[in-house]
Parts: sequence; C-alpha cells; structure tokens
Amino acid sequence: MILTRIKNTLSLLLRCLQVYSIEVRVDSCSVVGLEEDIHALVSTLTTESGSASSIISIVGMKGIGKTTLAKKVYDHDAIRSHFKVRRWVSIPQQYDDENALFSSAGNQVLETQNKGYEKQFLMKSMQDFFKELGKKNSRCLLIFDNVSSNKEMYALKTAFSPGRNGSIVLITRNKTVGSNADQNSIPHQVRLRTKEESWELFSQMVEFSAEEMTSAKEVVGWKLGGLPLDIMTVGFLLWGKKVTSEEVFRAVDRITQGQNQSPWSENLVMIEEELQFHMILRKCFSYFKLFPRESEIPIRRILASLVAQGFVQLSRDQKINLESVALEYLSELIGRSMIQVVQRKPNGMFKTCRMPPAVHDLLFEDKAKQSFSYATTGFDGQLAFQFDDNGTGASFLPIYGLNTSLPNALRKERILVFENTEGNKPRMEGEFLGRRIRAGAFSQLLVLDFECVSVSQLPTILGKLKQLAYLGLRRTELETIPASIGNLVNLQTLDLKHTHVHTLPGSIWKLKNLRHLYMHQRCRIKFMALPTAISMRNLQTLSGIFLGKINLVKDRLDKLIHLRKLELAFQLKPTEQKVLEKWIVKLTCLQSLKLKSFSANGELPKLERISDLKNLHSLYLFGKLEYSFITRLPESLTHLTLAASSLRNDPMPELGKLPKLKSLSLKSGSYQGTGMVCSTDYFPLLFVLKLWNLDTLGKLDVHEGAMQNLSEFEIKFCNNFTSTTGLEHLKNLQKYRVN
Repeated sequence: MILTRIKNTLSLLLRCLQVYSIEVRVDSCSVVGLEEDIHALVSTLTTESGSASSIISIVGMKGIGKTTLAKKVYDHDAIRSHFKVRRWVSIPQQYDDENALFSSAGNQVLETQNKGYEKQFLMKSMQDFFKELGKKNSRCLLIFDNVSSNKEMYALKTAFSPGRNGSIVLITRNKTVGSNADQNSIPHQVRLRTKEESWELFSQMVEFSAEEMTSAKEVVGWKLGGLPLDIMTVGFLLWGKKVTSEEVFRAVDRITQGQNQSPWSENLVMIEEELQFHMILRKCFSYFKLFPRESEIPIRRILASLVAQGFVQLSRDQKINLESVALEYLSELIGRSMIQVVQRKPNGMFKTCRMPPAVHDLLFEDKAKQSFSYATTGFDGQLAFQFDDNGTGASFLPIYGLNTSLPNALRKERILVFENTEGNKPRMEGEFLGRRIRAGAFSQLLVLDFECVSVSQLPTILGKLKQLAYLGLRRTELETIPASIGNLVNLQTLDLKHTHVHTLPGSIWKLKNLRHLYMHQRCRIKFMALPTAISMRNLQTLSGIFLGKINLVKDRLDKLIHLRKLELAFQLKPTEQKVLEKWIVKLTCLQSLKLKSFSANGELPKLERISDLKNLHSLYLFGKLEYSFITRLPESLTHLTLAASSLRNDPMPELGKLPKLKSLSLKSGSYQGTGMVCSTDYFPLLFVLKLWNLDTLGKLDVHEGAMQNLSEFEIKFCNNFTSTTGLEHLKNLQKYRVN
C-alpha cells in the first residue's frame, strides 16, 4: 500500500516536472524574434512623459505573439523599476453588458472581488485609485489583453485613464482599434518570424539527427509562414521525440489544412475590410500576386518596382526619398501579416520577403492546384510569365506568334516580370522581346524584370520602351547593353549586378532620371565616350563600380553629390585616393558607404572629415586603417563592418562610444591584438556582435553594464580564442555561438 502511494506520488512528480519543463522551454523559446520589439516598447514606456497618459497598442493576427511580447515587457526589470504599480487585465471574450466588462476589468485593476461595478461607481473608484498613486508619486502600467472592438477600447480608455502618472498598453488583433486608441501613438505591429527564427523556435522543442536537419528546416521555414502558433503547435505534436523530416512534413501538413487555416482566413477578412479604401496598399500587395507560391523576393527589387509603377507619391513638404515611403507601405503589409520577412541582413535590415503560403492558398485556391506554367495578370496591367519546372519557357506559348494585331490589353501592360518556379534558370532569347516591341507591344511598360532568368542579349530597339522606369537584369547572363538604352529617358533603376557586362555605353549618361545604378565590381566596368556634361544628377545609388583611374572621379563622379548609397572598389595610388576622399566627404546625403581597397598597400583613404557625414548609418570598410580613424566616426552610425583593417590597438574603447550602434562585425584581419575589453556603459544600443577570423584574439572581457541590449553574439573561426568573461552581465543575450 505504501509502495503504491510512493509510486503514484513519484509519477505525479514526474508529470509535474515534465509540464514545468515544457512551460520553461516554451517561455524561453517563444521570445525568438521579439528581442527588438521588447527593447523598443520598454524604451518607449520608460521615456514617455506629458500631461496625459500614453496609450500604446500591440497589434497583430492571432497566434503571432502579441501576448508573449506584452508579458516580456510587463516583467522586464526596467518596467518593474519605472512602474511601481502594474496590472495585467484579461478582457473576457464574452460578457453580458458594459457593466460586466467594467466589473471584470475593475476587479483586476483594484485587486478586488466585487460582483458588480456600475460605470459611475467604477470611474469614481479608479479616480481615487490613481489619485492615491499620484500622492505617492507612483507610476502605474495597465495592460489590457484581447481588446476586440472600438466600442470596447473607448469604454476602457474612458474608465481606466491613469493620467500623467501612468501608461496603458492595449493588445488587439484589429489595427483600426490600435490606431484609434491614441492619435499620437503609432501601433506596434508584430511581424511573422523569419525562416531562421522559425527554425530556431521549432528546434528548441524537437530533436533531429544531423542528416535530417536540413530537409526538416526547409519544411518548417517554408510551409508554416512564420506564424508562432503554427510552429509551436507542430512542436507540441512532436515534443520530446527525435523525429525524421517525413514526420515533420506530415505534422506540418496536418495543421495547415482545413480549420487550422482559420487564423489566416480571419486575418485576411479583417484586412480586406481595413484596406477597402486604401488603394495604394492594395496595389502594392497586388505586386506579390505575380510571383509563384513561396517565391522569395529581395526587398530592394520590391521597393524599386513600387516606385517605378508610380505607387509612391511625395508631398511638397516631405523630405524623405521615394524608396523610404515605399518601405513604409511594405512595412504596413508586413505588420498586417500579409507579407512575411524571410531573411534579414547581418545588420538586421530586411533582405527578402514573400507572401505566406497560407495567404497565397486562400487567394489562389484553384490556381495552386495547377501543375503547368501560366501567365498571371495582376492588378492594373501587371503581367508575369512563369516558367515550368524544367525551365523550358513553355509559359511563353500564350503570346508566341502574336503579330501587329496584338490585343489591346497586351499593349497596355505596365509591368512585365519573368519568373521561374522551382529555382531553375530558364532561358529567354532577346529576339522574343524584340519581336513583341516591333509589333507594338509594351509601349506603356514601366517595369521589365528579368532577374534570375538567363538572358544573353537585349534587343537593339530596347530604347523604344520610352516609359520604362525599372530594368532588372540581375543574375542574368547578359554580356552587353545596347546603345539605345540612352533613349530610356524615364529609367529610374538599372540593375546589372551579377551579370557579365564589362562596358556600359556612353549613352548611359543621357539617363537624366536614373536614380539607382547597380553594377558588378568584378567586371571592372568602365564608362566609354563620356560627354562633357553630366546629366545623372539625381543618382542616389551607385553600387558595384570599380575605379582603376582617378579621372573618372575628377571628370564625372564628383558631380554626383546627392548619393545616398555608394559601394565601390578601387586600385589607386595614394595621391589618387586623396581625390576620391575629397569627393566622398562632399556626399552629405550619404546613408550607406562600402569601400574595398585593392591598391598595392591595401590602404583606405584617411577620410579625415568622415564625421561630417551626419546621415551615414551603415559603413563597410575593407582595407588598412589608422587607429585614429575610428575616433572620427560619425555618431549617426548604426551598422559597422571592418575587415583587413590591421588595427593593433583594441578598437572597443572607441567603438563603444558610438551611441546608436546596433550591429558590429569585426572580420578577418580587422584586429591584430590578443584581447578586447568592453567597459561599463559601452555599446548602449548594440544588438549584434560578430567576431570572425581574428587569428590573434584570445580573450574578451565584458564589464558589468556594457552591451546591455546585446541579443546575438558570435565568435567564428578565431583559432586562438580561449575565453569570454562577463557573459553573465548580458541579461538580454539570446544567441551565443562559438565556432
């Protein structure tokens, strides 16, 4: 009898431990992808001031992590210190009347158990409560979870206003509710997780063998759309098991069918209601309908296309550029979970995105079942030709053989995208496009996008596309550019990165509206037959240029003073580098700069006046630097990468003073010392630190109070590295990798 009771007790204890283990694991892994959100909300709440209470809304679809985010903020040390009184209020999903709502919320705020609160009595009780807090000079934080309507929000806002002594956080799925809560506060939208974040979240719950990991990662990263609810549901189904990729696939397939799509369908219905009068966002979203299911699209490709199509307009008083406005539109779609960020750059910026598979299936339920290639007509004259799995170009069949009697619809197409469906590189002959142009097609074309399609040549009559604003040729096999490109007077973006083009014709300088020029530096492109006058004064991006002669700077490039992004490699003598330096420091609009030195001594320009570049936020330098250079870096920097710098003294004492730095990467040859020290209060906003291929580095010492917001720390291929001291001081560290 006693043995039986002991066995039952032990069994109960083991079950409790298992449940506790699951809860702890879920609590630790569910924060993946929310680190920056936590920091942003904590900073906002602890710095708000004014005569009225601040209201912050956390908005997002069901299962995206709104409540998880709010709980992390609620329990944050800085919040506990700033707000002496904190109340978490769960709004009931159903209640009889307004008094029932007030009773439930009132009891949770006042920590009472009254059965009923009438509105007037509740408001008097709350006034007394907040008045008492004011006497004690105590701040109050109220978090209302699951606010579902404007009516509910206004009722809570009226009855529970803490005045200047507190703040309110509303958690809601409805963007309109969040926007109406406070006209002076922008709702904080929670995004879907990236492919890498999805895997990190999932792999903390399920075990894999090494040979199964790659395929399982693809299934989780692509099929679940980055929704934590779906990721963790699959994780719970396979909890505690060492599973195969086939088991993962079956579990994923199980929870992405039928009723399990309800969070996505509910979100889509809500968004359609919200966007019925927001035509620009609807048009921007229509662009994604041109691409096959699960297509991963680079952000810069999206922004340039949206601008080229004329979706972005600036008012006279707006001083930002068109791409920044386009990014705001894209961010809205991301915040509403209509679009998922797939990859982020090392500096944290968005790199690629896509339409989540569930959203695509709901919009194209019938088309998703087709196995053949098709031409897709999108919103407002958009056309995409999609290739079959073999990359044979069968999708051209619908328009092959067309002559001068082309349908009017084809003549009026405004965007033409060629896209392969399975990662193959299909081939498209330039003569095909030439025949269509001669036949009168595409006269209104604004966007012509061949990215990742094998194009060996362009038609010589390309210049007839007078309205063309975007020409995307990245990752094609193109070798030459026709001289008629100079006739594309409305061209804004020309993308030649990762092509075989060696020479740009002199007519390129006629493109007076060109704003973005991407080239491939290894091709050492040179400009030929330059006219005496330069017309590309609107150029904002110059990427991939190689300078072997300084005359190009003195005679042409120094007239380009409105650049925002400059990426160049050079092989210049020291005297020639001074000319380059003189030009760069005049670029006061510059936001991103990347320099690579292939000169004999490997040195970079001294850039003695780099601190004058007040708008510079991203800097990548490959080449030797003097230590004094890093003492002159502008305080505006948020992302910094150094390689081959040959610094002998520890750079951390100077770099740690940069007040806005968020990511720092020190790569091969950047530092030749043996130790680094991060002192108290250094790197106040740093999120990411990467130390790669530093052969002499042996130790890193982190003092208490340094890098307090660091969430990712990676030490890679530092062969003599032995220890890091002070890691226990990094309270927000989520990822620590040593290879």
